[in-house]
Amino acid sequence: MKEQKKKNNLQTLSLLLVPVILILFLALFMKNSDSSENTLVVYCSHDSVFAEGVLEEFTRKTGIKVIPKFDTEASKSLGLTEKILFEKDQSECDVYWSNEILSMPSLKNAGLLMSYKGPGYQRIPDKYKDSEGYWCGFGARLRLVIYNKERFTGNYADIVKAFNSEPLNETAIALPLYGTTLTHFAAIWKTSGPDYLKQQYKSWKERQIQIVPGNGPSRNLVANGTCKFGWTDTDDYFGAVDKKAPVGMFPCRLEDNSTICIPNTVGIIKYTKKIDAAKKLVDFLLSEELEVKLAHSESRQIPLGKTDKELPDEVKKLLPFAEEGMDLKKVFDVREELIDWIKTEESLK
Repeated sequence: MKEQKKKNNLQTLSLLLVPVILILFLALFMKNSDSSENTLVVYCSHDSVFAEGVLEEFTRKTGIKVIPKFDTEASKSLGLTEKILFEKDQSECDVYWSNEILSMPSLKNAGLLMSYKGPGYQRIPDKYKDSEGYWCGFGARLRLVIYNKERFTGNYADIVKAFNSEPLNETAIALPLYGTTLTHFAAIWKTSGPDYLKQQYKSWKERQIQIVPGNGPSRNLVANGTCKFGWTDTDDYFGAVDKKAPVGMFPCRLEDNSTICIPNTVGIIKYTKKIDAAKKLVDFLLSEELEVKLAHSESRQIPLGKTDKELPDEVKKLLPFAEEGMDLKKVFDVREELIDWIKTEESLK
C-alpha cells in the first residue's frame, strides 16, 4: 500500500510539474525570440578595426545588437558575396556591408536584396546608388599609387612610365580577384578594353610585379621601403601616414582621366525577418552624421552626400578627385567575365 501511495504521489507531482515546465519553456522561448528580433547579423567586408566601432555606436543609439561576420584581408568582399549567393534564403545575414561596389549587382540579380529608399538613400548622389534602391553607397575611398618618398621623387607621369616599361620587382599590387583591386581592374577593363588589360597584366608579371594578398600588404611594402610603388586605397595610405612612414600618393587615373572612387555599399538581405531593425541600420550608415564621422576617423573616408559640417583638411583635398570618379555602375556587366579570366590567369580554378 505504501509503495502504491508513493507511486501515486509521484504521478501527481509529475502531472503538476508538466504545466510549470511548459510555462517556463515558453517564457524562455519568448525571451530568446524577442532577443533575436532585436539582433542583426551583419556580413561586413570593411576592415573590422573601423567597422566595429561604427556598429557598436549603432547599438548604443538604438539598443539593437549587431553580430558582425568579417572576412579575411585576402578575400575581401568576394568571399562574403559568394557566401550569401550560396546560402540564398537560408542565409543568417540580415544586412550586407561591403567595402566596395562590385558585389552588389550580383546579389541584386540573384534576387537576394530588398529594395529600400530611406532618408539616407535620398542624400546620396545617383552614381553611387542603385536606381531601384537595392543598395546604396556611402563613405568612399580613392584608388591611388602610394610611393616611398625616400626612394622616389618624381611625378605621376613617371610612375605611369614605370608601369608601362620598367622593371616592376619593386612595385606591389593586391591579387585582383578581390576587393577594391578587382574594381580597379574592372574599371581598366571597361575604359581601355579587355585586350589592353590582359596584355598589361601579362607584361606586369613578366616584369616581376609583386602580387600580394591585399591592399594592406601592398601599403606595407612601400612604407618600409621594400617597394617604391604600390596600389592601395586612401584609408590604407593614411594608416601609413599616421605611423610617420615616408609615403606620398597620387590618385590613379584611367584612360579617360577619371579617377576611381569606391564607396562602401549596404543592402538588406531579402529573406531577413528583422526588416525594421535592418532599415534602421541602413539609415544610420547612410546618414550625414556617420559620413562626417568616417571622414574624421583614421580611415578618412570621403562623404558622398552633401554636408555643411567641417571636414578634415586631408579629406577636403580628396573631394575634387572623388567628384572626378568614374560611374562604376558602368563596370557591373564585366564582373563575372573578369573574375573568370583572373582565376584562369592565376590558375585558381
